[in-house]
Amino acid sequence: MSARDERTLEDKRVVETFLKHRTEESFAPLFAVFCVRIQRFFLLHGLATHIAEDLSQEVFLKVYRKANELRDADRFCFFMLARR
Repeated sequence: MSARDERTLEDKRVVETFLKHRTEESFAPLFAVFCVRIQRFFLLHGLATHIAEDLSQEVFLKVYRKANELRDADRFCFFMLARR
């Protein structure tokens, strides 16, 4: 298994843990794994750093509040971006 495959598998485990427990304790690793990626997405689309950081936090706030709408770990990234 490649390093990328291992990372993808670990990312999926983090998402699945959050979806199963939906607690602050399971949210922290989720934020740690995906926050930089979401910020990078905004930066690559031309937004200033401070705006990318603010939008990333808003995305995660909505993810936390609306976690009950998400059931599929494989669609997590799409869900986050659709919620911004």
